[in-house]
Amino acid sequence: MSKNAYEFLDLLVLTVIAAVAECVDVYAFHRFSNQVYALSIACVMGMIAIYRWNALGLVVPVAAGASGVYTRMLLNQNVTLGLWLAFTVGYLALGVCLLWFIKRDKWSLNKDPLFKYGYYFSGYIAVELLRAICQIGNG
Repeated sequence: MSKNAYEFLDLLVLTVIAAVAECVDVYAFHRFSNQVYALSIACVMGMIAIYRWNALGLVVPVAAGASGVYTRMLLNQNVTLGLWLAFTVGYLALGVCLLWFIKRDKWSLNKDPLFKYGYYFSGYIAVELLRAICQIGNG
């Protein structure tokens, strides 16, 4: 198997896992009477895919976010343009994680505990900020 075929297959598997998990998550939390919070595996799967395949890994969280919003539509929830943007374009902010690989290689960074925390938190903070910007004006 060539590297390109392996990369495609790996990204496809990660995307399917993230999309199915996002759909199950949306459905499960929809069944609660008082939904206060929700979980999302898309961000974590996206960071894993970015670590493995650089910018091509951004496909995984965007596809998972879109499947989650589509599941909300199937459940007759109120889906606005801001929600679509927040859960698709919002995940593109994970591109911030790519900045960690500019100066050093991934293998030396992996031994640094500060890298792991920085990689994780910078990705989550960037996603939440872009999601908030996407939701401005939706009340």
